[in-house]
Amino acid sequence: MFFPEGSVVAVTGSIRGRIWWADPLNVVRDSAELTVLYLGPGARYQMPDRIAALSPQQRHGPTTWAIRAAGDWTLVEQPWQSTHVLTFLYPRKHFAIRMFFAERDWRHLCWYVNFQRPYVRTAIGFEALDLALDIVVPAQDITARIVKDEEQYLAGIEQGGISSEDAAAIALARSELVDLKRLRLEPFLSDWSGWRPPEGWPAQVVPTHNGTIGDGGARVA
Repeated sequence: MFFPEGSVVAVTGSIRGRIWWADPLNVVRDSAELTVLYLGPGARYQMPDRIAALSPQQRHGPTTWAIRAAGDWTLVEQPWQSTHVLTFLYPRKHFAIRMFFAERDWRHLCWYVNFQRPYVRTAIGFEALDLALDIVVPAQDITARIVKDEEQYLAGIEQGGISSEDAAAIALARSELVDLKRLRLEPFLSDWSGWRPPEGWPAQVVPTHNGTIGDGGARVA
């Protein structure tokens, strides 16, 4: 089942069957080999209340693994701000690639590699748990690399929040991403800089299924 263009889907991350995070995005393209999704300013995403209570620096620190392990959180709604984001999902890959654009003038800011578990389709979108590690590639220099949250990622391995299988897959993926210009994947095969969301697309609010996000798990507060 592929989702129609413009429809709102949720990209969720689940821990032991409970939703940890949920982003609402419009479908730009959906096929067996590539899914492209759009997140815009004003989108209402869902995050754990205990993470929302932390400072921005703490949200990306090692202590978040203890919150995950405890399994004690409620999802709260937050507004997405400041940027437009195109997300490119690939089957069987331990990463997604995002393009960030400035809110007002759509200036391309960066490419963003998000390491995550390979996606699984759900009734309302895609399940793909974020695995903390990210790489930022500035728009003005595709050869540059800024590694984000590596301390959090290594703590996740040490504390058991990231499995040895996931860690091995991410190591392999990092080697695949050394030269983005040679990566035979979108967004590097086409020019996406001029893409804009059509008028009239529905508001970006996390969809639900039988009163919950996904097929079960955490309810929205």
